[in-house]
Amino acid sequence: MPYYSERTRLLLAQNQFVLGALSAGLAVATGCSSSVQVSPPAAAIASARVQSQTNPYRPRLTLVEREGDPSRGLALAVHVAAAPAAVAMLSWLVEGRLRGAGFDRLSTQTSSSGFVVYALGDDEAQVARFLRDGNRALLTPVSATDAEHLAAHLAREPLAIASSASEALLAQCAGEPLYAPGSEGTRGTAADVSKWLDGVRVGDVAFAVVGSRKYLDAATDAAASLTAWTRLGSSRWNMPGADQLGSVRATGPLTLSVALSGGPPAPLMATAERIAQSESLFATRLGAGFPAWQVASVSTHLDAGSACLRVDLQSTGAAPTAEAVAHSAWSALDELQHTLPRVDSGAWVIAKQVLAAESPLDAAAVAAWQALNAEGQSTELHRLVHYAGDLAPPASSERLAELFAAAAPSERTGPEAASEVEPGQANFWMLLASPCGTSAEDAATAGTLALALHSTALSATGSDGVVLEPWLNVDAVGILAHAPAASARESPEAQAERVAEALARALLRPGPSPEAISASREVLLGTLATGPTPAWSLALRQTSGNHPSWLDARGSWSTLSALSARSVELQREAFLRGRLRLASIGNHDEAQIAAGEQRLRSLLHGAESGRAACLPRRPVLPVAGQYRVEAPAQRNTDAVIAVPLPTSAEGLPEEALWTEWLMNRTDGWLRRALLLPGLVSTARARVLGGVAAAALVIELRALDGKRDVAVAQVRGLLGRLRAGAATGEDAQQAQESLERRRAELALNPRARVVELWRRGLPHARPGTLEGLHALHRFAFEPGREVVVLTDPPP
Repeated sequence: MPYYSERTRLLLAQNQFVLGALSAGLAVATGCSSSVQVSPPAAAIASARVQSQTNPYRPRLTLVEREGDPSRGLALAVHVAAAPAAVAMLSWLVEGRLRGAGFDRLSTQTSSSGFVVYALGDDEAQVARFLRDGNRALLTPVSATDAEHLAAHLAREPLAIASSASEALLAQCAGEPLYAPGSEGTRGTAADVSKWLDGVRVGDVAFAVVGSRKYLDAATDAAASLTAWTRLGSSRWNMPGADQLGSVRATGPLTLSVALSGGPPAPLMATAERIAQSESLFATRLGAGFPAWQVASVSTHLDAGSACLRVDLQSTGAAPTAEAVAHSAWSALDELQHTLPRVDSGAWVIAKQVLAAESPLDAAAVAAWQALNAEGQSTELHRLVHYAGDLAPPASSERLAELFAAAAPSERTGPEAASEVEPGQANFWMLLASPCGTSAEDAATAGTLALALHSTALSATGSDGVVLEPWLNVDAVGILAHAPAASARESPEAQAERVAEALARALLRPGPSPEAISASREVLLGTLATGPTPAWSLALRQTSGNHPSWLDARGSWSTLSALSARSVELQREAFLRGRLRLASIGNHDEAQIAAGEQRLRSLLHGAESGRAACLPRRPVLPVAGQYRVEAPAQRNTDAVIAVPLPTSAEGLPEEALWTEWLMNRTDGWLRRALLLPGLVSTARARVLGGVAAAALVIELRALDGKRDVAVAQVRGLLGRLRAGAATGEDAQQAQESLERRRAELALNPRARVVELWRRGLPHARPGTLEGLHALHRFAFEPGREVVVLTDPPP
């Protein structure tokens, strides 16, 4: 009895989701013309092309109508609810009997719960004969000769035994015939084989035929004439067991396999399609973890009216700890379980696996197995975890269970969070930002974080209808994400989760891309100046003690222009793993906010997000004095005067903001000191910085030959202010202007979410006239300013 085993494709077990070529044409009607006909949707086509026939006394028959194949696909699927040896020996028995009946182009696939025998048929007679001979092969009793041959075959090809229970369960999940250690029934006598064959009932058998209508009609007629069965109903199905976690040292790279077993087929198969996409959130999430994992394969297997979804991950990183692997496994299963109830599944998800098969053999094998397993009761969902490889850290199943239970995130492991509900607003808002600001940057890296977050937001905005915006401040930097409801059917919780997913995806995926970095660099440079500004750059460096981004998060033209893509990527990673705070504004209720926060916390958990502390900032030592640079005059102000301001944990004092406004207002101090005397064409003051460094920076564009006089006038203005020139009316007008500005900003949800994010952090005290005088006395002491003069090149 010749036999050969083909295991290159597990047709009855694995569905690798490479279905991009599968499509169903859908003509779109335009205008009101009644002559335009709309094609049926793909699900309707599948329903018409794939039909099943059932009879309580005969095996099921699935007919797949399709043209063009030179031969017809024929398949016989049998579910075996018996010992592991029963699957192998009964498959050999049926295959041998069909070969003896003249079917030489025959193949067999076995799994832990059954087998499929499939062949090609040339004409209607051969199609009908396959059904009759296949039915006869299952009804004919086992002879002593049959049993002897089968026992000898089993001795030559003993069953593959797994090294651990978790490995065996994962193999079963993928439909692979790999049996658990100590499996009973790895041998079979003549009595055993007879008992196993008698255990196969009519409900455990299904035929499938793939071909044009005339062949399907021949199959229908043959099925109606089959010998009726007396073994009615179906045998007891193999039900999934409990959760299983395990590991084993093995040759090869570290492989982590996770699975969900015992769930409903359609949602599990739809979930597999979703996560198998190259840029799926699942792949992005696991790729950003420690260790980083790549998706090696995604497969599903139907069994007993339920399904199993298995994902194999591989890591090329350093040897992880058992805690790290358990952490990764938790993240992988969390993403699977989150996706499962949210996918749009239906009968089409299962049926299209038949239509997607290119070979009629494959289509017939899948159709026959689905007829036995796609419908029925789904059981309790169980989780499976198994990892193996040279670097697999040893741990007992009990220890793994403890680590797995401890891997779930909590409020203590995620970002600090603050939230508010504003019912009736259009958008759901999330701001994830670092209170460390630009503390880790120096003169060489100034602006890196701003460029990283700007390009990250730019490359990700618009994904799933979510807008991402960078928030850049010397004391806090982050990304703001917001979106309205995607449709009338989207729930508030789904809206919040969509925003959280877009924000997490932007931070977790590799990048940003070189194109996004280039575009963001151009935007940020444009907000700094229209060209190189060596005077401004030098003034920031000297005033901040060589930390220009402590005054301006964007750094300077020279530093921002020189940043590499690699440094931007490293800064994005550092931001993700640094200390983080989250602020959320919902537009419905607290449950919506809780859904968004929980989703974001889970997604970032595997990347160890928000765990590092802020680097301490060293005291700033400004280098006062007068400096000269050479640069084309049309691109630079003639003079930059920077005065260091006092700093505190509360950030910029309100009196510093008053000073900026009083300098720049229409009839302000700069206008009276410089513009009215006709010394400059433009003059502008800016207050920069925050907790670590602060400065009042004045830029001048002097008229011909009057630069030195203008600089002297500025020094004179600062001297008068140090002497107490600011009046109570000045303070009152500045305060009223600042309050109006804040009231205007509060109309924008962006300002409100920023204020919410700052809740609990130190805030500047209210300004007073006495505070204004004190600031001026300290800051405007003669000899503290940095003056940079720009000279044209010779």
